[in-house]
Amino acid sequence: VLESGTQISKSAKNAGKEVLVFLIGHSQGGQNAWQFCFDTKHRITGLICLGSPLDLSEPMFLDPPYGQTPTGVDFVMNFWCGLDVVSSKLGVPDHPSESIRGVEDVEVVLPWWSPIRFIKRFNKRGFLGIAWATARAHLYYWRSDVVYAKIAGKINRYLSSS
Repeated sequence: VLESGTQISKSAKNAGKEVLVFLIGHSQGGQNAWQFCFDTKHRITGLICLGSPLDLSEPMFLDPPYGQTPTGVDFVMNFWCGLDVVSSKLGVPDHPSESIRGVEDVEVVLPWWSPIRFIKRFNKRGFLGIAWATARAHLYYWRSDVVYAKIAGKINRYLSSS
């Protein structure tokens, strides 16, 4: 991640203000991308996190003012799933921090026919079944057409408004 972050910083510096940087991270990759946005001096166009445990990232929820999003980022999208115990919902309407309230949270809902929903609902197959279902829910972001459409739509709207 450090090497990638250094490459992004160098590319942004060499390209000047023309470059648009979109970071997409899944799970800990989302945490790392979030932290990189705090650490870099360069503007990041968009930060997109998929199933990331962002409420565990230290800079966000320390002392008042109760967390913040990175200041050099134009927009933040956070994809989460209620069946994914790793993911975090951030943009809650009553959060004390205005920047956290501004995060675009997108709930990823598994299809009704998904065996993951069945196992979690009826606790079939015991602990291993629950562990399998949770792992599958955590990886579902990569298979969801809704996730792809939301990301493409957000980037398209951003480019259209620039």
